[in-house]
Amino acid sequence: MLNQLGFMQGRLSPMQNNKIQAFPHKTWTTEFILAQSLGLTRMEWTLDDPINENPLLDPQQHSLIQSLCQKYNIKISGLTGDCFMQKPFWKSSDGLYKKLCIDFINILRACTRLEIPYIVVPLVDNGSIKHERELELLLSTFSKYQSVIATSNVHILFESDMPPLELLNFIKKFPSKYFGINYDIGNSSALGYDTLEELNAYYPYIKNVHIKDRVLNGTTVNLGTGNANIPLTLRELVSRGYTGSLIFQAARAPLDKNDIEQMQQYINYILDYCY
Repeated sequence: MLNQLGFMQGRLSPMQNNKIQAFPHKTWTTEFILAQSLGLTRMEWTLDDPINENPLLDPQQHSLIQSLCQKYNIKISGLTGDCFMQKPFWKSSDGLYKKLCIDFINILRACTRLEIPYIVVPLVDNGSIKHERELELLLSTFSKYQSVIATSNVHILFESDMPPLELLNFIKKFPSKYFGINYDIGNSSALGYDTLEELNAYYPYIKNVHIKDRVLNGTTVNLGTGNANIPLTLRELVSRGYTGSLIFQAARAPLDKNDIEQMQQYINYILDYCY
């Protein structure tokens, strides 16, 4: 299990502008060094708005990203598209829609060049689907770009707040060869969903997992202190043959504590109670 563990980019850096999750502009290269010191071998890239300030969208930075991965034995196992949640194209007006679609294609191409296999599209919070027309636009857009996605060697993974059977019906609308589910343990526990019911419904579609703990109807907390049964969830995933990434997206350290020490505690928790 240790070689499956990774971290959400930004979790090994000081908090940016009071945001729990944001691309660490000043320290992103340092995180490779810190991850290696912790024994982590996987990173999920964070792409938030404005995307053009992110080195992922700068081809001149790609060689640096690749060299850091090679030097510190870190694989960028996926990309979490917070930019899609901040500006969801499935909720946008015509003019903005076209621009956001171009952004998506540029992100897809960057991931192809950097051999990043997954893009997580969050259908939660501001990206949550609330109306039928939003669902229709989401479906039609990905249908329009399906051939581009197919040749990119990049999968699209949806993170959703839908109940188990609703999410199953949703993901079955997409070809499983190119689309799947990002399963967030903490978000599910906050929504009161039953782990076994979820896994029984759509386990074959799960391609990436976020390790997080939250209280019911509440916020993110330290692993083992919320409503998520993380040991049960991870053991169930392993017993079903899951070999994908397990990405720490857990609560950040308090201001008077160190994020690196906090991450080490999370790693120890997983190895002590879940392995």
